[in-house]
Amino acid sequence: WHCTPVRALVYSTEGGHILSGGDEGVLVEWQVATGQRRFLARLGARILAVSESRDGSLVGVTLADNSVQLIVTSEWKAEVLVRGVPRSGGRHVFA
Repeated sequence: WHCTPVRALVYSTEGGHILSGGDEGVLVEWQVATGQRRFLARLGARILAVSESRDGSLVGVTLADNSVQLIVTSEWKAEVLVRGVPRSGGRHVFA
């Protein structure tokens, strides 16, 4: 689906879905069994990294504007935005 390079890819802990994101700033959840997708657009910057909590209730997204967004998966919307994350050695802390 992505029209620009994918920069982040993560498999869920239970194996039921894959999360991907890239330069267009859209987070995509791919359901493995059905092939269905859901999208979370307009995150504000290129997606550099994605991680999922162990219980699958939250997704953390590191963006190129030096911010992190936390996504509540049950509602599939960004609930927390952290800006100005300190860098370590010139790299993003969460990347």
